Amino acid sequence: MPKEALDTEESGASEIGTEGDVRKLCQSANSSPSTLLTCRHGCCQASRPNGAATTDRLFHMIRRERHTQKRLLTFLAEHHFTGVNNPRSTVLGFYKEYPLHAAVRCLDAELVKMLLRNGADPSVRDGSRMTPWQRAWSQAKKGSEGACDVLAVLEAHEARRNRRKVVTA
Repeated sequence: MPKEALDTEESGASEIGTEGDVRKLCQSANSSPSTLLTCRHGCCQASRPNGAATTDRLFHMIRRERHTQKRLLTFLAEHHFTGVNNPRSTVLGFYKEYPLHAAVRCLDAELVKMLLRNGADPSVRDGSRMTPWQRAWSQAKKGSEGACDVLAVLEAHEARRNRRKVVTA
């Protein structure tokens, strides 16, 4: 360590400057004053510059993202999963099921979309050697309500993945 650095540490001086200098630096970085807004439920807060519209899209995106994460974590905990790509086994350990398969079995298209957005792998096979798409297809053939919505979410995700591969290639 250079001698100059030791001298500043021993004397208690800092390279940043005094408290007033830091305050001036922060004020110049945030030259426009901002307000802290809270959603009507009281669960979300967002900082917004004065003069900006109160129905800002970002504010609602923050709220929706928090709701999504809360619902996803609740689903994983209730069904005894440790992650979006971690399977759980039955008591004897023969049959394994992934969170995406469980969401398809529940016919919850919104939850399937949340899992896919959070990195769930749609190509994994469960204990019956079926992918989530195959599981949804078999339920749709039986006439289950909601299976078509789940299939649409899975197919839209696959189409997005294929478009990304074409663009990057």
